[in-house]
Amino acid sequence: MARLTAGDTVALARDLPTLPLSAAHRAEIRASLLATEANRALEDRRYHDTLRLLDARKEIEPEPRNLGILRGWALYNLHRIPQAYEQFKSIDDRLSTPESREGVTTARKTMYRDW
Repeated sequence: MARLTAGDTVALARDLPTLPLSAAHRAEIRASLLATEANRALEDRRYHDTLRLLDARKEIEPEPRNLGILRGWALYNLHRIPQAYEQFKSIDDRLSTPESREGVTTARKTMYRDW
């Protein structure tokens, strides 16, 4: 966890298989690594990688709302606007926050502007 906190994801990913951890703890760390890499990919504008990493993480554990928002922005930036809108709307319907409302509004405006 110290490596993850320090941002040393490369070394942690390399050493993870050999660390004496339970399967649950190993999965938790793997999920955290994938989330960190997905955030980095979005910052670097590697939107396909962002989705790939989020999909891999989703196989380990359910996607939390913050990563759902991240998924929405990756879809939006790939010009998959209807999918981005549905992603943001689904999150907003469960618990509306400024982040989810921003995504819904931005995607909706883009959809109608493009008509």
